Amino acid sequence: MNMKIKYKRDGKFFYIVILLAILSVLNTLEGFFYCKEGVSSTFFVFEGLSILISLLILHGIWCIFDEGKCTTIKKH
Repeated sequence: MNMKIKYKRDGKFFYIVILLAILSVLNTLEGFFYCKEGVSSTFFVFEGLSILISLLILHGIWCIFDEGKCTTIKKH
């Protein structure tokens, strides 16, 4: 039960840590394929996935810092 409460409170942080782990593995595979085949379509696919995950990480960090600062404007 305690872990469930902790995950709800720090869910975005855990999400970012998991994305960083995936990015690390992906960059290792990218380097392997770059050494094995040079610049190829496989390399560009891994590079595209790497950029996508990096953007997700940046978005997650931005949301953590901006949490509670957002306002909603209602029109009457």
